[in-house]
Amino acid sequence: MKNMKHLFFLLLLFSVLSCQSTDKDIVKVEFKSICRGKGCKSHSSVFTKDSIIESVFDWSPKPFEETKRINTPENWKKLLDNVDVEAFENIKSDSGRYQYDGTDQIIILYFSNKKRLKVSNGNQDSLYYPRIEKLYQFYRNQ
Repeated sequence: MKNMKHLFFLLLLFSVLSCQSTDKDIVKVEFKSICRGKGCKSHSSVFTKDSIIESVFDWSPKPFEETKRINTPENWKKLLDNVDVEAFENIKSDSGRYQYDGTDQIIILYFSNKKRLKVSNGNQDSLYYPRIEKLYQFYRNQ
């Protein structure tokens, strides 16, 4: 009977630990810059293990453009190496600048278990923002 309790406890522990998200569960990373008003460009870049889709919206006669390209396994690994899930879970986002003619910088992590972590204008958080800054640097160098 004691062995059954140990086995049950181990199975329970394993199931709880296997449900937690880690950076290995990330299936998509989205970077957005959303602005308002004439003369500004909003854009979105979506990275998956095999593709990069970039979209731009502005107020010109050609308001929306989208480009798709192949992502390599090496590039996907570099991106994931720059993700700090703990920082995303703890960072304090602000309510948004978009509605006041500002620009919102947003990063969203999508996990295989449908969980999402979102940071909006996290540069106000001096404790956790430096830990995600290298992800922004990776993105800017693409």
